Amino acid sequence: ATSTRRGCCARTGDVEAMSQLLDDGAEVDAKKDGATPLFVACEKGHVDLARLLLDKGADVNQANKKGRTPLFIACQNGHVDAARLLSDKGAEVDRADKNGQTPLYIACAVGQVDAARLLVDKGAEVDRGDKRGRTPLDIAKREGHKAVVALLEAWLLLEKGAKVDQALYMACFNGHIDAARLCLDSGADIDLVADDGKTPLFVACWKGHVDTARLMLDNGANIYPVTKKCQTPLDIAQKNGHSSIVALLREHISLKFPLHTATKAGDLDAITQLLDDGASVDQDRGDGGTPLFVACEGGRLDAARMLLKKGAEVDRAMEDGAAPLFIACENGHVAVARLLLDKGAEVDRADEDGITPLFIACQEGHVDAARLLLDKGADVFRTTKDGQTPLSIAQTFSHSSVALLEEHLDPKFPLHAAARTGDVEAMTQLLDGGAEVDAKKDGATPLYAACFNGHVDAARLLLDKGAAVDRAARRGTTPLFAACFFGHVDAVRLLLDKGAVVDRANKRGRRPLDIAKRNDHDAVVALLEE
Repeated sequence: ATSTRRGCCARTGDVEAMSQLLDDGAEVDAKKDGATPLFVACEKGHVDLARLLLDKGADVNQANKKGRTPLFIACQNGHVDAARLLSDKGAEVDRADKNGQTPLYIACAVGQVDAARLLVDKGAEVDRGDKRGRTPLDIAKREGHKAVVALLEAWLLLEKGAKVDQALYMACFNGHIDAARLCLDSGADIDLVADDGKTPLFVACWKGHVDTARLMLDNGANIYPVTKKCQTPLDIAQKNGHSSIVALLREHISLKFPLHTATKAGDLDAITQLLDDGASVDQDRGDGGTPLFVACEGGRLDAARMLLKKGAEVDRAMEDGAAPLFIACENGHVAVARLLLDKGAEVDRADEDGITPLFIACQEGHVDAARLLLDKGADVFRTTKDGQTPLSIAQTFSHSSVALLEEHLDPKFPLHAAARTGDVEAMTQLLDGGAEVDAKKDGATPLYAACFNGHVDAARLLLDKGAAVDRAARRGTTPLFAACFFGHVDAVRLLLDKGAVVDRANKRGRRPLDIAKRNDHDAVVALLEE
């Protein structure tokens, strides 16, 4: 009767009744059908009962008829808390049954990834085979348990000396949270940046792996890493429609950057309170963006004014070099841009690509912002790293800012201005009046300006008037480079007909053909290769 009651208590997890039986002298390790009460309790996942039995002296490694221990059966059934208790009480993590199968083997066979993770953490032999030579990884693959396979493969890679950071990246890419957790526990750099600028958090958000993204955030991952394409995890999650990840990221942003969040909402009272409580007015959200950037993005004039009054740096740049004025002009927030300029913002402060506030305003078609910048002395001829000017980008997008820019062209270089706009009549008058055909403005000749903008008739006039066909600008780029960059086929043909050197390299070692190929101008490539 005692045996029956003891077995019943073990199956139902009745701690009080089992305690009474043991106090009355029942044997703690008595077996019924080959199993001890501890074995049955662990089979059912009754952790409190298992703890009582162990405290009363139960043998943690007592096996049943098949050689299976309480730890084996707990892992087989996915009772991780019971397995952890047994391990803490000295259970042999690699104790095998009569078939040579260990607790890790059985956990992998049935897909109990949490149990497998616990056993790996406790030092279980990952590559130990059963009597037929099958390892835990073999059986996990055969049964199709992908999460378990990822965990074991990550462990084996680390054991063989693989870079833990690379393993973390791949775990996040594939959404294998346990493998990712293992890598973090092994010291992986959570913010390691791959060659393309992507971090583990970014790829988890890119692929829509919510739990893996949450793990990265909970472990302190930078929420604002920026790829080479200037995308953040939030950008890529929104682009790919991963709404759960978008919500997760926004929640973390709100919790981690309350001043940024208050600024985005334009909540002046909250901004004041946070600053009074010691929040840094120039707190970096991870990509160099301060609360002032948020105000400039959203056109929050009063918030921007308050932040500047509290000492925000007016020209503090983000990691890509963009300053607050750049952001305000990019979004067409003229009042905010005016405030920044009044507070001393540098009007021509460029980002890492050489793009100025005026350039970005012209690119986005924000005429009023462009007018403000020009009135404040912005350089209308300032070129980007790839040689574009505010006027050229405005013409590319057919924005109304073209006329505005032409009004501000430097009167000291009228031939350049006329060549840039393709005004052949004006050019003829200027040349007949004695204008120098190869005069340089910022290193570029009128022919360069004409070819840059694809004005073939203007280029032909200059060449007919004796312009040097290969006169290079500052970086060693000739008119042929300019025409190739934008795919102006007729201009390229004209220059070639006039003897332009095809194989001449610029200061970066690139030839016109390289430039045309890089920009996918197939017609120009074909012409150059003739």
